[in-house]
Amino acid sequence: MRKSLLTLVFMIALVSASPALAANTRVSGEQIPDLANACTETSLGTYTMEGGLVGCWYTDDYTVVSETKSGIVALRGREHMVGCLDLGNDGVCDATDPAGTLSFSFQFSGKFDVVTFAEIRGRCEHRIVSGTDDFEDASGVITFKDDVSTGIASYTGNVLLPA
Repeated sequence: MRKSLLTLVFMIALVSASPALAANTRVSGEQIPDLANACTETSLGTYTMEGGLVGCWYTDDYTVVSETKSGIVALRGREHMVGCLDLGNDGVCDATDPAGTLSFSFQFSGKFDVVTFAEIRGRCEHRIVSGTDDFEDASGVITFKDDVSTGIASYTGNVLLPA
C-alpha cells in the first residue's frame, strides 16, 4: 500500500512539473501542380495544397543521391510551404488556423522509365526542420505518394506545434 501511494505521489509530481503539452495535428490531403500559377514564388516546382494543409508548396533544391540503369532514383533536398493548418476543414486559411511558413528536408525515391524518363512510381518523406509565425518550433513528418497518372500526390502526416 505504501509503495503504491509513493508511486502515485511521484507520478502526480512528475505530471505537474512537465511543460505544457504540444498540439499534434494529423494532416492529409492532396498536393496539386500549380498549373494556374496561383502561387507567387519562383521555385523548381510549385504546388497548391488541399486538405489539412492549405497554401503553396515550393521545391527549393535537390540533389541526386543515387540512380540506377534500371530507373531507380533517390533524391534529397529542401522544400517549404506557405499557408496554414486548416483546423476548420473549410479549405481556406482564416484567423483561427495556425499559419506561416513550414520548411522541410525531404527524401524521394522513385522509379522512372529509362527511355521516356516518365515517372512510374514515387514517394517521399518530409521532415519539418523550421517554421515561421505560428509554425515557429514546429516539428513533424509528412509522407507523399505520387499518382503518376494525374500528377497529384496524396499526403498524410503529423504537424506538432508547441503549446
